Amino acid sequence: MRLVLYSEKTVTQCLTAINARMHVKETSTRPALDGWVEKGGAFSIIMTAPVVGNFKRRTALTAEVERQAGITVIQGSVPSGVSRDGQAVIFIALALVALAMMG
Repeated sequence: MRLVLYSEKTVTQCLTAINARMHVKETSTRPALDGWVEKGGAFSIIMTAPVVGNFKRRTALTAEVERQAGITVIQGSVPSGVSRDGQAVIFIALALVALAMMG
């Protein structure tokens, strides 16, 4: 998924705010964020959240902040992962492997 955000802040202010948010402690309603910020404007925010049981999903937003015509533009992307049809195929394959191992 691609995203474009606009801000009136400068590039430095945006990167400082992103960096400050990554250092906020985790709470029950706000997951911990990890990542990196470059002075040139590139950054990545990574979040890990439980899916089912002990399985966790790691999602990373990678973006770049730049100034265009007096407005700060943040352009980034987040991998969308496997589609619902792809997930069904994976679960069926896992079930077949489990049956083969039991047999």
